[in-house]
Amino acid sequence: MIHQRQMRGSPLESGPAEQETSRHRERFAALEASLSAVRRAKRAADDSLRRAQDAPQPHVTTNSIFVALWEAHLGDREALFAAMRLLDEAREALEQGTRESGGDSAAVTAGRQGTD
Repeated sequence: MIHQRQMRGSPLESGPAEQETSRHRERFAALEASLSAVRRAKRAADDSLRRAQDAPQPHVTTNSIFVALWEAHLGDREALFAAMRLLDEAREALEQGTRESGGDSAAVTAGRQGTD
């Protein structure tokens, strides 16, 4: 039988610092997931806009093909806005957690650079 000696600060020890680190990781993971969702939604909105622009002329409300493609784009655009709102909430949660723990906000800044 092998016995493992627990060292101070090991992952098996769950003190306040480890719990805060875990919460920070969860918030950062939520930020990364939200950023990924925004990127996917942006690609979908860009693609649907391109399809609407490529529809046969004229681009007016009497052209049913254009109208269907334009409405699909509007839905994709709304999904993008919803994803952006969730990203803002995830950033705020990470910033709030960082402020509470007294750390810097470099991770939040890194998340903002990913949306440009």
